[in-house]
Amino acid sequence: MRRAILATLILLAALAPARADDATEQRLRDALRAATAQLGGVQDQLAAVQSKEAADQQEIARLKAQPSAPAPKVASPREAAALRAAVAEFNEKLAAQNEAIAKWKSAYDDLVAKQPDQKAIQQQIDDLTKRNAALQAKNEALFKVANDILERYAHVTMSDVIAHGEPFIGTAHVELENEIQDEQDKLLDQRGTP
Repeated sequence: MRRAILATLILLAALAPARADDATEQRLRDALRAATAQLGGVQDQLAAVQSKEAADQQEIARLKAQPSAPAPKVASPREAAALRAAVAEFNEKLAAQNEAIAKWKSAYDDLVAKQPDQKAIQQQIDDLTKRNAALQAKNEALFKVANDILERYAHVTMSDVIAHGEPFIGTAHVELENEIQDEQDKLLDQRGTP
């Protein structure tokens, strides 16, 4: 149940429209590492259970291969009841082990089935990382354009304003509009798409 919730959260986090910040990316990577570590642990446990099952099967085969000895004579009903109880206990333990093996195999199969999901999530993480790098480059370009505009107007004096305000010809106004349009084009060229 926890694994299913974890896988769902990882998938939702990867599919939701993100702003590709470092915290989200790190969280997704940590979740992927945790899922991979859990997969390794379950695989180790499954291998241990399978080796124990193989040893038990060999023991059963060895015992079946032995020539059956004539049944010992039971001296009393009390001893016969004790032997029946021992056989019943052994059968219960064997059934419990078979049940545990089935659970481990099921868990292993579930984790193997989730492997393609982890590859898809890793691909999405890589895509978001590339997109983040591209947006950072565009952000730096926008910052440069804004600083150019501020630098241009930082050194404007009152005489510059009066000189550009020529009312008769209007060429200064046209030049100013052209500069504004050029800066606006630069900003639009660097605009990032979400």
